[in-house]
Amino acid sequence: MAQLGFACLDASFLTKAVKGMFLKHNRHWLVFKFLKTALRAYVDKDPCIVGIKLQVAGKINGFSRKRRKIFQIGSLLLQPVSNNVDYSYCVAVTKFGTFGIKFWLFKGQKYI
Repeated sequence: MAQLGFACLDASFLTKAVKGMFLKHNRHWLVFKFLKTALRAYVDKDPCIVGIKLQVAGKINGFSRKRRKIFQIGSLLLQPVSNNVDYSYCVAVTKFGTFGIKFWLFKGQKYI
């Protein structure tokens, strides 16, 4: 029985979705608030996802200096090579400047 929905997503699709949100909305703090709740629900719903890490760097909210926001939900083990980590990088160009968006998706079994 195949599941549809969140289970078929990968890091490149989620990175492009985050890029679309930044291109569409000027209030970046609202996008971050939505992403925090949505990614938490994504990790809780899917039993195959152990952890997610999202990093956005650039001129957030139109400030003159660049900043970096990092969201990490669940556990993300990047050191061992044997782990199944899906990584994606994308650049979004807005009227405020460019944003670098990095997304790590750690797939595996959850340890309880």
